[in-house]
Amino acid sequence: MPGRSPTAIHVSWLKRDDGELGGVEKFAAYLRIALQERGWAVAVISWNDFPQAAKFAQISNPDKALILGRWLDGPTFGMAYDVAVSDGYWGLGITSHPVVPVVHGTWAEFHTRMGLRPTLEVQRQGEAFNAPNAFPIACSAAAAREVRRHHGRVVTTTILHGIDLAAYHPAAPGGYPPDPPPWVVLHAASNEKKGLRLIPQIGHLLGPDYDLQYLNAGLGQEPVAFRRGHLFLHPTRHEGNAYATLEALATNLPVVTTRSGIFEDIPYTPDGQTAVGFTLPITATPEQYASAIRQTCARLQSGYWGHRPRGWAEQNANMTAFADAWDTALRQIIGVARET
Repeated sequence: MPGRSPTAIHVSWLKRDDGELGGVEKFAAYLRIALQERGWAVAVISWNDFPQAAKFAQISNPDKALILGRWLDGPTFGMAYDVAVSDGYWGLGITSHPVVPVVHGTWAEFHTRMGLRPTLEVQRQGEAFNAPNAFPIACSAAAAREVRRHHGRVVTTTILHGIDLAAYHPAAPGGYPPDPPPWVVLHAASNEKKGLRLIPQIGHLLGPDYDLQYLNAGLGQEPVAFRRGHLFLHPTRHEGNAYATLEALATNLPVVTTRSGIFEDIPYTPDGQTAVGFTLPITATPEQYASAIRQTCARLQSGYWGHRPRGWAEQNANMTAFADAWDTALRQIIGVARET
């Protein structure tokens, strides 16, 4: 097999090429760029690419995943590939190729933290992570622990996300919008998991010196949107390795968030301060978030943060490291050496 270009597909419910802006879709777009730069041919596949998607529109996503995977595994798909990288259970129907389920966090942990009863999605993720042809890769140490805790599977490896650090960069001059107050506090809370219910209460507690704004960035608008803020608030209950926090840090915005995902492993002081902002328990109250935001802004005013958030992103969200790690991991799985 050495001497030829390897081929991969990424399989998920939605994809960025269709205008979807979620983290899974962003991961697939970054993975395609990273692998193509290292000699791979890559196709990003979503449910809508299945020729009979409209016919099965009303069935559950776990069942859609099985149907999509069986199509990708069969002769009518029309594309030869060496490995399928999937979002969680979305590669479960593929049995004749190696499948790499990406652990962006588990449905089992999500249901636990949200106080919900387990669903078919929890079951199918467990089946996907433990399939005989599966090589799960986690996007953070926390996500890897979830797979072991809920599904008894040790991941093949953990690879942190990489982002475009050239696109996501601090505003100039000075790095932040000038002359606060008001302090511009950006957030991306669009649902209950992301902390949407808490946002109005936090805004009320902060008062007129703080302008709490929804990021509200369309496709390709995210880098500029982050540069209008002083800090980023992410009161999430469950993450794997949230792109929004990485993008904020790359823009040199301190982050106030929960000890979830990658932030579970960032050291913090008794009051929650970290090297890049503040972390709080997932059960934190609006009062605790407001206090952390005030402390963060006071330290911003004193120049305390300097370039620490950006520096952390350069070390922990590096696109080159991300590309090299994924290239190495997939080549090991399929047995294709990298050409020198």
